[in-house]
Amino acid sequence: MHIVRTEEVPKYVFNPEIEVLLPRDILLDDGSRIIVPKEEIEKTAPEHVFELWVPEDKVDEIAKELRKHGFKDVTLSRSFGEKYSLSLEIFEPWELHVRIFDDGRIISEIEVSRKYIEHITGIRLPVIYDVYLMYRQVYPRLHIRYRPANRWIVKVFSNYKFILKPPVTRTPWIPVVLVGIVGVTIGILIGFIITRKLSKGR
Repeated sequence: MHIVRTEEVPKYVFNPEIEVLLPRDILLDDGSRIIVPKEEIEKTAPEHVFELWVPEDKVDEIAKELRKHGFKDVTLSRSFGEKYSLSLEIFEPWELHVRIFDDGRIISEIEVSRKYIEHITGIRLPVIYDVYLMYRQVYPRLHIRYRPANRWIVKVFSNYKFILKPPVTRTPWIPVVLVGIVGVTIGILIGFIITRKLSKGR
């Protein structure tokens, strides 16, 4: 297992502009040095190009530590076999979603809040450093795997800076669902009334 030295981790927190720093120029455990393609990072996927790892016996402690930072358990519409699915509302309209697996893998991303329909199609980016900084009191070693090469990152020479912009529209689920329910109910009632009138007219 290879570890990125903690002094190489950018010391920053989320700010109103939603800046996300992600590895750009990296050295892998096989000695190869590569520039991670920016478009590879920006691809929307359930499992991003980077993932964190902690020892299996630390998984429960990590989840507990993240809850101390305000993360809540969330119910998923689609599971990928994770043991914990935790979400932290940062500020409108963003949330940080973390999936923790039994084998110690941690996949995390920033996304549009699940309160909005845009959560389904909106932008997603992996998040590495922020999540590590939240749990390092429990496990102070940073392990990052570069998934396309299935290799561990041993040094980060530079990072990309992504600035996320909120979606132009934010459509809450609840009003849409209520309108749908009302529409279906009215449709059923109209159908019932028409059926009764037709049956009486015979």
